[in-house]
Amino acid sequence: MARGCIVIAWAMLAACGGGGGGSSASSGAEPPAVAPTPPIPAGSRQPPATVRSDDNPTGARVDRRADNYFPMAVGDRWTYERTAGAGSSTRTVTVRIVGGSSAGTVGWLETDPVDGEDAVDYRRTAEGLEVVRPFTGGLSSAAAQLVGDPLEYADPFYAVGSVRRVLRQGSYGQDADGDGVHEGFSFELTQTFVGFEDYRLGARTVQAARLRTVYRVVVLYSKPLASGAYPPDYVFTGTDETWWGPGIGLLRSDRRFEDSTRGTIEPAYTLRLVQGTVDGQAIEISDVVTRRVEVQHNALVFDARRGLYYASVPGSAVATGNRMATIDPATGTVTHSLPVGSEPNAMAIAADGASIYVGLDGSGEVVRLALPGFAEMGRVRLPSSSFYGQFTAETLAASPTDADVFAVALARTSVSPKHGGVALVRAMQLQPRQTQEHTGSNLIVFGPDGQAVYGYNNESTEFGLRRIEVLADGLAERQVINFGGGFYQRSLDRVGTRLLVGNRVARTPGLELDGQVSAGTGCRFAEPGRILCLDNAFGSAPRLLVADLASYVLLDTLSLPTSAGVDFGTLVPGPAGTVAIRTGTSHPAYTWATGVLLVSSPRLQ
Repeated sequence: MARGCIVIAWAMLAACGGGGGGSSASSGAEPPAVAPTPPIPAGSRQPPATVRSDDNPTGARVDRRADNYFPMAVGDRWTYERTAGAGSSTRTVTVRIVGGSSAGTVGWLETDPVDGEDAVDYRRTAEGLEVVRPFTGGLSSAAAQLVGDPLEYADPFYAVGSVRRVLRQGSYGQDADGDGVHEGFSFELTQTFVGFEDYRLGARTVQAARLRTVYRVVVLYSKPLASGAYPPDYVFTGTDETWWGPGIGLLRSDRRFEDSTRGTIEPAYTLRLVQGTVDGQAIEISDVVTRRVEVQHNALVFDARRGLYYASVPGSAVATGNRMATIDPATGTVTHSLPVGSEPNAMAIAADGASIYVGLDGSGEVVRLALPGFAEMGRVRLPSSSFYGQFTAETLAASPTDADVFAVALARTSVSPKHGGVALVRAMQLQPRQTQEHTGSNLIVFGPDGQAVYGYNNESTEFGLRRIEVLADGLAERQVINFGGGFYQRSLDRVGTRLLVGNRVARTPGLELDGQVSAGTGCRFAEPGRILCLDNAFGSAPRLLVADLASYVLLDTLSLPTSAGVDFGTLVPGPAGTVAIRTGTSHPAYTWATGVLLVSSPRLQ
């Protein structure tokens, strides 16, 4: 960092013309020597007296050398994401440790695709890391020699909160303003050990050492202005706030550069570690943790009150068939209930969270089970037809205002389209008025006030989004719009007055299009203020997309394991930072799945 600061400082000094008489200096090159001509011109001032001081804190030091906060072995390498301008500009910066230019040193080679390469040598001593002649080629030979090899990183650390100061002052050894007199020069390094703090590195937390380092370069011009006053000193300040991890090295660096003539030289930027190798071992950085849970199931819901997932297990599952499975998202542990009925499938949790409605495809019923023990509270048989036979529950939706009310999207067997209308159930009594069969609402969800049910047709090219009024004796369809989407769409979700179908959002009650996420399918609303989508295009590695609820703009992309089996998976958001993806489904028309992939990351929060 010190060398980067000084190269920028000299470039700025050269661009400013040295403060009066012009300069032939350029960044990274020593300016031509101009020998002083005695006597000193009248009015010109001499450089300050030479000072070389290291003011270190007193008291006990914090010895964490065994934790290797500053790894510097040849072959170590790190990759950083460089972000500037409030995230508007991002690129990749790499750092490699290479052989040094002299015995007992190693080289820190930092490569930026825009700024190029910057190399500086370090020497490890009993006091820490000395930066070796950091300004050679960046400033004059005299200035570089004056600065010498300052201690840049103390190891052992000084006490938390302590400040150490390195000062080099004297003649710059060159004439920058054309009066035949060497300019004055000073270099100051001030470093504060802020202390140790938790730093989130992927899915784990490490104890980072935080340092705040300020590099200050001052050039004192010797030639007076026409008024007789001296030009303002040229002052360059570089600030580097760094976090270092044990056995890892530099985790993050917040950098900014300012000078006395232009203020901010370039937008402040941040380097964040994204991958690395130390002592031949890859650094574990991924902040996406996945856990596979093998559980055959027909449907999956999340119980926000208890922080658990429930899965309905088909009768074909050996030893666990026709039961409810409970999945703990924190551990992946699965427990099973006693049998609850024949072929449990669609589910909806009642408004009070005290019970769950479960469709039983084997008997054409819906059973109400108490939570968390799954004791039966009652059941209702669904309609049947002399032609189509017994109807089943394709999807269920629980009223948000009345725990005794739910709606059921009915399905006819062995026919396409299979839609059998939408019915309302109150206190486990089927209400007589229901919507039409054939073309209707395969997916359903209640509105925020419980006075309407919204449905989506995923079986025909009508792809209608519907508003269905809740009446005293059942349901009546009131509005239909073509909302696009596609066959086998499996997601219809609601938060507040927003409806989410696939990756498109409508507003209730009028069903106006409000916006859409630019990519992904099967999107679901998630806390806090997020939309999660699955991007599993054929031939590409699967990804989880995170979008902002307010703007629908994509915020982040999380890579998933290529063997995750999420080709036709559906998302079920869980506790903050976690989402479940149903896996192992072989066709988008099928509702069954062979497992669940639990995905956790702080980037989902």
